[in-house]
Order: sequence, then C-alpha cells, then structure tokens
Amino acid sequence: VEEIKTKAQKKAAYHIAFAGDVPTYKELLAMKGLVMAKGVVNDGTACYVMSEYLKAELEATPRDAGSGLMIVENGMIGGIPVFCTNEIDTDTASYVGFGIWSNELLGQFGDMRYIVDPTSLADEDSIKHTLNGEWSMTTVRTEAFVLGSFV
Repeated sequence: VEEIKTKAQKKAAYHIAFAGDVPTYKELLAMKGLVMAKGVVNDGTACYVMSEYLKAELEATPRDAGSGLMIVENGMIGGIPVFCTNEIDTDTASYVGFGIWSNELLGQFGDMRYIVDPTSLADEDSIKHTLNGEWSMTTVRTEAFVLGSFV
C-alpha cells in the first residue's frame, strides 16, 4: 500500500496493486480495511466500483479452495454492494475502487435546461433530447477512498 501522490489519482488516499490478473478476496477486503482503519464509518454508502466484465469474472472466481463461495455473491463482496461502470477502465489499465460515497459531494448549480429538438434528426424519424446543467463534485475525505489496479 502506498500513498497516492499523482494529481490524476488524488481522489483516493491509498492505492493497492493487485498481484494477479484478478483481485483476490483478501485484497478486496483489504481495501475496505484501509478505509475503516482511518476511522471512516460505513454509513451505508460503502460500495466497490468496477467494470461489468470484472464483476462477471469475480462471480466465477472462488474465494478459496473448497468453500464453494465466489468473490462476488448476490452483487456483493463481503456484504458491500458492487456498482458497475465502464468509466473506471481506461485504454491502458483497469481499476477497482472502494469508497464510502457519502464523502463525495455532488451539487447542481443554476438552472437546468431541457431541450427537445424534433427537427435535427427528422430524417431519422427521431427526436433529440438534451439536458444541460452545471454540476460539481468534491471529495470531503480522501481517506474514504481506495483505488486498486493491476500490475
């Protein structure tokens, strides 16, 4: 475990490098442990974040030999829900995030504008819908987040 220093990864206080192609159950629980060891309380907003592909792999990966239990069971890892998005993957690497998400604030400022455009896509017999707004996110406690990556 090392402290993250780069600007691109400053939202997470810690980084874990997974030893293999798929994270182990122990490595995933260690991510939760790092956050809890810093005194961040799970207020019900704890969640792992990964791609659908990795989640599917973990649903088929045993926790240990002989138990018959998989790393992801019923959409959870050790009682913590798994949220899936492909936004956590990049062209060069895949990541797994863990966090207590009440420490990530989301605000909407000003007016939202909803635009219905029935003419731009008229030749496709479609209507274009656009929602414009100004949104901002702020991390309250960086120690509430851990980012795991593959070596």
